[in-house]
Amino acid sequence: MTFGFFLDAKSYTPDTLIYVVNFAARAPTNGFVYTVFLKEKDGTPQFDIQNNAAFALAKEGDYGVEWVTPPLGGGWTQQHLALAIKRIERQHRYAIAVALLRAPDPSLHCRAYTDPQPTGDAAK
Repeated sequence: MTFGFFLDAKSYTPDTLIYVVNFAARAPTNGFVYTVFLKEKDGTPQFDIQNNAAFALAKEGDYGVEWVTPPLGGGWTQQHLALAIKRIERQHRYAIAVALLRAPDPSLHCRAYTDPQPTGDAAK
């Protein structure tokens, strides 16, 4: 898998945002883009993925980016993601073997805002 990223420490101060692009394996002109907020809780880093979208680079669209599956959040979000994609496109890319991503780290925990939330005494 081929990735690129852009670190944005200004748009969402005091939070740090990392735009991550996963380029399609054979065509580096399309892929997926993610917004990841980097936070810390009790000295442990937390990565809060808040958006994702599929894109293709094109002469049409926002800053040369056409949305295959648009992100949530409307025009402002699309514009910022498109600008990040264009910036990442010009930077170094990183290849990670899929085999390295298959075995999950037991110390990592994932949850989504769509997960059932505890209620009553369990929420305390």
